[in-house]
Amino acid sequence: MPHKLDRLLRPRSVALVGASPKEGSVGRGMITSTGMAGTPSKIYFVNPGYAEIDGQPCYSSLGALPETVDMAVLGIANARLEAALDEAIAAGVGGVTIFASGYLENDAEPKLTERMARKARAAGLAICGGNCMGFYHLDFGLRVCGFPPPDWIRKGNVAFITHSGSAFSALCHTDRRFGFSLAVSAGQELATNVADYLDFALDIPATKVVGLFLETVQIGRA
Repeated sequence: MPHKLDRLLRPRSVALVGASPKEGSVGRGMITSTGMAGTPSKIYFVNPGYAEIDGQPCYSSLGALPETVDMAVLGIANARLEAALDEAIAAGVGGVTIFASGYLENDAEPKLTERMARKARAAGLAICGGNCMGFYHLDFGLRVCGFPPPDWIRKGNVAFITHSGSAFSALCHTDRRFGFSLAVSAGQELATNVADYLDFALDIPATKVVGLFLETVQIGRA
């Protein structure tokens, strides 16, 4: 049975908004992450500043893509987030990953994070983040991060869900003892919360152990 987070965490197609050839940039990092061996998803690049990257076409917008993608990764600055989220919703995207914090200087009320959360909820859009590191669904084969994981990261039986990006990096990027079915940096939980990720993780047959690193519990009953 399909899960409500399938288009976010098990996407058939992914658009990297803000994809860039610049070494050391988030735009390059998410290209490297999603391009690692075993990725099952079709990957598209979106950036109006480039016609192609690494010999692959780069599209000007989500609307210019040849298909409606399941998930869009927004590797862009805070000032561009709301317009990009509006575009994703208009394009029929099912899930979005947001690395940026969503904080704007002298922002109007309601704040950008609340505006994005409201829009996502109204559209039924799943969001990983904002202010997150991304996720690794290693049971599926997809890695979504602005800072690529080491090539030794491996599939295993641990599902790790954390609010803390530092904890995500510490376990996933430095400790070779762990193999993950799913690792999620949940960040601000704008539209998708830890309980949602936990429900998804428990649906993965490989999951034998779950680790939660929580700064707050949004929905205690769930």
